[in-house]
Parts: sequence; structure tokens; C-alpha cells
Amino acid sequence: GTTLVVTDMQDSTPLYELLDAHVMDAVSRLHDATIREGARKYGAYEFGTEGDSFLLAFHTAQSAVLFAAEAQRALLGCGWPPELLAIDACRPGW
Repeated sequence: GTTLVVTDMQDSTPLYELLDAHVMDAVSRLHDATIREGARKYGAYEFGTEGDSFLLAFHTAQSAVLFAAEAQRALLGCGWPPELLAIDACRPGW
């Protein structure tokens, strides 16, 4: 059966209020490209977006879980703007 995944950028609303628009535009572009790359790799169908959330459908639960795990790793490895990483909640935790 089909498995649905909804993504969300944690605490993005306060970040949009705190950071300059050009910084959050860069964050959004990087986030969206990373999510879409993983979605394509695992055969997802993007059936919608809402703000910074993606609505994705996968053919199997396994592909959805593999996507989610890889997306988390890929997001940790992104070259985020220094302004974002200066915020305590946005620093990578290992």
C-alpha cells in the first residue's frame, strides 16, 4: 500500500521572524532541494506543500522510512548559512 510522509522544518516560524529574509530564503531553498532530492531517489510523489512542509506518497513503507532516515542525514550535512547555525536550536547535535 501507499505510505504518506509529511515533513516540517522545526521552529521555522520564529526563525522567519528572527533572521533576515535573504537568510531564510537560502535556508528554504537548501531545505527544499534536499527534501526533493531524497524524495526522487526513493520514488516519492510530491502531492503538496504547505509552507515549509512537504506531503509525499511512497509506494512502500520501507521506501518512506529510508527516505526519512536519509533526509535527516542529508539535512545535517547541508551547508547552512552561519546566521542560522549561530542560533542554539539550529546547531547540529551529534
